[in-house]
Amino acid sequence: MPTKKRTVTIQDVAKKAGVSVSTVSRVLNGKADVAENTQEKILSVISKLGYTSNLAARSMRSRRKDLLGLVVPDIGFPYSIEVMKGINRAIAESKFDLLVYTMGDVKKSGAVIHEQHYVSLLNNSITDGVIIVASAAAEFITDAPIIAVDPHVINPSYPSVQGTNYHGALDVMNYLLQLGHKRIGFICGRPEIASAERRLTGYKDAL
Repeated sequence: MPTKKRTVTIQDVAKKAGVSVSTVSRVLNGKADVAENTQEKILSVISKLGYTSNLAARSMRSRRKDLLGLVVPDIGFPYSIEVMKGINRAIAESKFDLLVYTMGDVKKSGAVIHEQHYVSLLNNSITDGVIIVASAAAEFITDAPIIAVDPHVINPSYPSVQGTNYHGALDVMNYLLQLGHKRIGFICGRPEIASAERRLTGYKDAL
């Protein structure tokens, strides 16, 4: 008979991160008085250990949610950490807590399946909404409000917040052209990624 996997506790997170339990709790509750490098370390440990706390169970018992779900790609991407830090700052003075899932090093072909799995876990019965970073799916089956940060797909069926990919590339090109440069190369990401396509368009429009 297989042994039951032990639940990761807040004490495990604190020990692994080398901080106190109260510090981990403050980061989980979005408090702004924890140093950024400490927040980054704690968030990284939380994702690596798969710690989800008992917030979901608590909200189901009390019918109080006040919980936002966040799905991020591989925690090794600095962008994922920056988004988590930004959301923590945004909810610092609110009543919301944050529940984070990381997909790990998932190959492109399996990204959509993994995203739908985690979005389903964070459905409207335990969260007030889901934020997904760099989503690969064009749509999701869920009863929870959902918004994406820099989705990889063009024209997704859900609301999204886009980085200034087009204008950023355009500004860089205009700056280089003003300096007198004429032979300017461009290395972009995969063509099927929306942000890479927008940067390439900005580059071309400046020529």
